[in-house]
Amino acid sequence: MQQDEQTKIIKIAKLYYENGLSQDEIAKMLNVSRPYISRLLAKAKQRGYVTITINDPGTTARELECRLMERFNLKDVRIVDTVIDEQIQMKKALAKKAAEYLLSILVPGDSLGIAWGRTIQEIVEHIPEHTIKDVDVVQLKGGITQGRERTYTFEIISKLAEKLQGKAYYLPVPTIVESKFICETLLSDKEIKRIVERINGCNIALYSIGYPDKDSILVNSGYFTSRKLENMKEQGAVGDICSRFFDLNGEVFDSRLNERTISIELEELRKKKYSIAVGGGENLVKGILGALRGGYVNVLITDQIAASKILEITN
Repeated sequence: MQQDEQTKIIKIAKLYYENGLSQDEIAKMLNVSRPYISRLLAKAKQRGYVTITINDPGTTARELECRLMERFNLKDVRIVDTVIDEQIQMKKALAKKAAEYLLSILVPGDSLGIAWGRTIQEIVEHIPEHTIKDVDVVQLKGGITQGRERTYTFEIISKLAEKLQGKAYYLPVPTIVESKFICETLLSDKEIKRIVERINGCNIALYSIGYPDKDSILVNSGYFTSRKLENMKEQGAVGDICSRFFDLNGEVFDSRLNERTISIELEELRKKKYSIAVGGGENLVKGILGALRGGYVNVLITDQIAASKILEITN
């Protein structure tokens, strides 16, 4: 008799949990009452025939956030809960998370420095209009590009400043120039020096971490060939912030290239109240890690894959 009951319990449990039938459907199939089915399902759990495990991605994300904050002495970490393989969807999810975080910290009177690029453009799209006012927006790197693809460098700044009801401050020079002399000459201009002072005075910096490959915005904007970036990667470059490249230890990758770059200096990022880096995916793991080791980041917006890989590497 006990064996018969066990067989019935397991059969009903399989119909309910594996086949997805409702208790009413099972009751009609077996010509019994629904309360009878409910009692046997309860017994299935009591006797251990059925065990239920809840995999809460939010819990996993919170655990990863805490571990990253502790390991790298970060102010905050926000992780996209869902593991997303498709890069476009990944960028959208990261951008939404970054926008939510930015809105949670901004107050009137803040000075927000932002880079430009696809991820930043997506973040700006997620910022609602006129929720905060009197926030100035400053361009963190030169915005004159050379490629055929339109990068909306200045439009990103002006659009965000309009949404935050603040002033927009542009850096109207190329991101990378041909020589150190040209760089120094441009930076000696009175108006450019004024913008650089504003860049250094920002209390918040928001940027994405770039990856040296053929799909980089720096290729599409005409600053590098895909072959040049591939060579840089082979020589040890793992990522860039505002077009300043660094290696896995967070050290400047190429000092001569760095001397020709017009953007916020990496060491200035260490001084910001909020230095917010956005980036995710397995291909950015080394870039994020290099930025963390360099101390350029104190707030990280990333995804579960990258977070897990970084913790695994540094364990």
